[in-house]
Amino acid sequence: DEEQTKQTTLIPVVTERHRPKILHHFLPKYNFQQPDKAPVASHALFLRSRFIFLLDLMVILLLLVAFEFMSMSLQVTFSFWWLVAATVILLVYTLGGAYMAMSDQGLSLTDNYLIIQRTINYTKRTYFIPYEKIQGYTTSQTWFMVRQKNQHLHIIVRDGDSSQQITLRYLKVSSIDQLDDILRHVK
Repeated sequence: DEEQTKQTTLIPVVTERHRPKILHHFLPKYNFQQPDKAPVASHALFLRSRFIFLLDLMVILLLLVAFEFMSMSLQVTFSFWWLVAATVILLVYTLGGAYMAMSDQGLSLTDNYLIIQRTINYTKRTYFIPYEKIQGYTTSQTWFMVRQKNQHLHIIVRDGDSSQQITLRYLKVSSIDQLDDILRHVK
C-alpha cells in the first residue's frame, strides 16, 4: 500500500550523569537535579524486608495448600521441587525489590518543586512536582511504628481530572514535620 507510511519509534537513552544537561536543553525552565537521600529510619530496610518476608510466607503457605489440594482431589502429582523453585524465585524477587525500594528513596525541596525518587519493581522513578500540583498529603503508621517514630508519607498529586498518590515509606517523623512546615508556607 503506497499510502501507508512506515514510522520508527526512537527512544533516547542517556546516562544519569548527563540527564540534567540534556533535559535542560529541551525544557529550559525546569530544574532536573538529583534528589537528596530521603530521611528514612536507620532500620527501615529491616522493617520493609520483614514485612515483605511475612507476606511471602503467606503466599508460600497458600501455594503449599493449593499443591496439596490439587494432588489429593485431582490425583495429579506435582514435584516438590517446583514448589521450592517457586518459593526461591518469589523470595529473591520480592526481597530484592524491597531492598532496592528502601535504599533508593529520595526527597528534595527546591524553590518551585518537590522532587521525589523511588523504585518500584526494579524501575527508578523521579517525580518533579510543582507545588501547585500537590493536592494534599497524608501520613500513616502502624502500631509498631509509633514507638520507633516512623511514618509513611503519601503525597496526592492532581492534574486535571487525574490524580496520583506517591508514597515514601519509613520516614522519620521529624523530617515529615519539617516537610509539613515548608509545604504549609509554600501553598
